[in-house]
Amino acid sequence: MSNRCHFCNRELGPLEPTYHFVVTGQPEERMVTHAIWADTSLGGIGVCNICYEQESFGSLTPEEIGVLHYMFSHPCSEDAEDYRVSLERLQRAFALKAPQPRNRAGLRRVAHRPCGPTRWDVR
Repeated sequence: MSNRCHFCNRELGPLEPTYHFVVTGQPEERMVTHAIWADTSLGGIGVCNICYEQESFGSLTPEEIGVLHYMFSHPCSEDAEDYRVSLERLQRAFALKAPQPRNRAGLRRVAHRPCGPTRWDVR
């Protein structure tokens, strides 16, 4: 797998805290803060948070887009807004019938219990 986003070709890793310089008079460039790697019909690809938020999915199938929604969700966030966005992403993944069975269990688990590892989280 490449260390670059498949859609925008930005470098994806390592995602460590870095300095971000803004030049006065020039537009601010967004930073890659989160990236995922997924096996798709295009092969193993990386996707950055910027392309995900812009929904730049190219020729991915609806099932593969559902997997991206699932992988970019963080349902155990302490922040209420992050939690709401994560639930929305999980619901979108479920609506697109993402192929992993963890989607349905993930929606139930997030809706009915506080976050933390359980015996169901072990694979």
